[in-house]
Amino acid sequence: MVFGFVSCGSSPDNAKLQDTSLQLADIKDESAESKEEAIAYSNYDVEKMEGLFLGDEFKLDHYYISNHISNTNHYYIDNTNVLWGYGRNDYGQLGNGLQYIPQNGYENSWEDEPQKIAENVIHVDSGDYFVIYLTKSGDLYGIGANLNGIMGMDVSEKYDYVSIPTMTVAVEPVLLMSDVTYARCGMRGIAALKADGSVWWWGEIRTTSSKTGDNTVGLSYSQPEKMIDNVIYVTCGNFSIGAIKEDGSLWTWGNNTFGSCGLDSGHKDFIDEPVMAAEDVKMVWFDEVKFDSSISEMNEFGENVYACQYYYVTFIEKTDGTLAVCGYEVDGRTKNRTYPLLGDAVENEEQVSYSDTFQPLSLSEKEREPHLKFAACEYGWSPEEVSLYLDKIRIVYKWEESTEGDKTQLNITVADPSFILSFNEDRELAIFHYLAYGSRDGRLTIGMERKEVEAIFGAPPEEEITFPDNDTYLTVVYVENNIYYNINYYNGKVKGISESNTAYVRKED
Repeated sequence: MVFGFVSCGSSPDNAKLQDTSLQLADIKDESAESKEEAIAYSNYDVEKMEGLFLGDEFKLDHYYISNHISNTNHYYIDNTNVLWGYGRNDYGQLGNGLQYIPQNGYENSWEDEPQKIAENVIHVDSGDYFVIYLTKSGDLYGIGANLNGIMGMDVSEKYDYVSIPTMTVAVEPVLLMSDVTYARCGMRGIAALKADGSVWWWGEIRTTSSKTGDNTVGLSYSQPEKMIDNVIYVTCGNFSIGAIKEDGSLWTWGNNTFGSCGLDSGHKDFIDEPVMAAEDVKMVWFDEVKFDSSISEMNEFGENVYACQYYYVTFIEKTDGTLAVCGYEVDGRTKNRTYPLLGDAVENEEQVSYSDTFQPLSLSEKEREPHLKFAACEYGWSPEEVSLYLDKIRIVYKWEESTEGDKTQLNITVADPSFILSFNEDRELAIFHYLAYGSRDGRLTIGMERKEVEAIFGAPPEEEITFPDNDTYLTVVYVENNIYYNINYYNGKVKGISESNTAYVRKED
């Protein structure tokens, strides 16, 4: 369903829309300058600073992960070294011998109750399709989808494991490798460090942003492949892998479309063999600067709103304590190029900037209550007034215009995509959309139960219930002091909130 709003103003004519566009162009330029001054140069958010061990001596056991939240699952190791997990189980990734898919009689792929997976576990990591864990004895196990044979199972030629990853899965733990001291995984690959200092990698890397337009798969190994020796640490992201040698040199390989391997590979999308990218390196991260998750429980929708993911970006800590970054849209000595979007994306070209050399950066912990910053915004503010306010409080945002029928709506989307501010046709601030955290007055939070909401507003009149017959998705409109709160519920809990000074109306699909 699509929801719109009814305002008291009249529809603008074409001349007014054109004039608005000219004014917005001016605002965009001014805002960009203001934001450049407002935010720290090459500053990146992290979920939490504690537990990164910045400035500390390198110790491998510091980097074991005991609390991990992916986009689909939560895995944690308790104080007795027992590994538990809950969340999705459509790939059998909870290791309970079951696979929650319709063919097996399941309507819902989700498991709310933590499942006991294994004992004597010291480290866990996961992607969207599978999970790996390491035991005290150095055994590395995996559970979940057998992408390209990653779980050690045969790859059937009867189906496409990319489009149908549920076909062959490991529903119970599978021993992948022994004598392992550390391991990490990305979306489709696993990197393991053995006790003898050798690094092994298997899986595959896929990209939809090939430089040439015809090379979208690289490093495809269905069994562990030895990559490099004399290593003390290894990690990987969804697209690149990195290993730190005993001498402090960083070696990288994988997808380098946006320079995330830290060097210029010319027209090549993939670096097949490890190459030295930097010296005097203590630690490296891909896509996100993180080990343990900062929250102890996944919310009801399988989301971690504090995640700070920067795909195709590589971060390093040098032995002298300084930090550096390279990759997609990294500031500094940047390069620009146009590339074709491939795969499931619409086939067109996009202009991007990137850095294939490491640039200095700073880190800051992501704010825990960003929604409260919008409390001072007032209905009726113009786009110019909202822009100045967001610049003042140092919130990065972008302008967006959407058209439905003969109406054009202006939105401001905050860099944290949890918030959208919408204007009516008179260019007046009219709607606050909250997709995470909660409302700007702090009373409503995502995940709140309906009974808690109605303890604040009271029960709505029956005619305000938009989908009264839907047990899973439900939208209810509450009115308080001439403000409309459009609450989207999922299984009885708040999934999204829209706050407006105008009445919502339902539009047909």
